[in-house]
Amino acid sequence: MKIALDGTDFGHKDYQLSYTKAVIAGINASKDYTGDLPNEPHTPQLENISLDYLSTIEINAINVDSVDFNDRVEQLFEIHPMGAGEIKTTNPYNYLFPQYNNEGELYIGIKDLVPPQNLSVLFQVSEGSSDPDLTPPAIKWSYLAGDKWEDFSDQNILSGFN
Repeated sequence: MKIALDGTDFGHKDYQLSYTKAVIAGINASKDYTGDLPNEPHTPQLENISLDYLSTIEINAINVDSVDFNDRVEQLFEIHPMGAGEIKTTNPYNYLFPQYNNEGELYIGIKDLVPPQNLSVLFQVSEGSSDPDLTPPAIKWSYLAGDKWEDFSDQNILSGFN
């Protein structure tokens, strides 16, 4: 964005000549000369500026066939704990925000693990709770593949608790 004030120089061009003439007139005049010097030219300054921008597009998020989906211009993304992923607008059950239906989740990032390497992880938890009659929730193990959570099969977990 560029702002330009065209058509006027706010007196900058004439100031030097006017000032010089007033000083010379004061020197040539008598001691009682009370001539005023010209005012300095005005230099406009911008104190603040704001810019608002609004753009809208209507996205058909339901009943879009695969041909339209591949040729689309718009894309929707959601941000979740493991990064960002595209919301597939061909899915009729989309949510504006990620849905997590578990009571609690623990996310662990693993770096430089190359399948089929094994990864051993030990979780040691304290037994009991403040309510001994409470049935412990079932534990579900899953991993992030691309932008979708995949459940581990029972064969991939050697030992665990449920």
